[in-house]
Amino acid sequence: MSVHLVVVFIPKGVIKHPERALRHAKQLAMRSLIALIKRGADIYDVPYHHALKMWNDAKSESNSYRTKRSDDYFIPICNIERYLRKDHHDMVFNTTALYGNTETKRIYTWREGTMPSLL
Repeated sequence: MSVHLVVVFIPKGVIKHPERALRHAKQLAMRSLIALIKRGADIYDVPYHHALKMWNDAKSESNSYRTKRSDDYFIPICNIERYLRKDHHDMVFNTTALYGNTETKRIYTWREGTMPSLL
């Protein structure tokens, strides 16, 4: 009875588990976005409370999926990204209004050309 040992060579530049790297990067991006929203919370706190509630709900839903051994445990975190970004834009537009910004939305059309800066 012989035992064959298979050695898999993984080059240095290749990530062993890319799904873990992507999940970690996405979670880090969401936490960073919430931290940015928190920085403007002393002026306008509505988006921060909304974003924090959504983030905590998504994390708890993700953890419940993980305990059930479901492969879809990361979907709740991916689903809230656009809402967190909307809260961030809401915070940016409302905090820059103190400095004279009159825009409430960033709408880009090719007919109007490039968009001006916020300040």
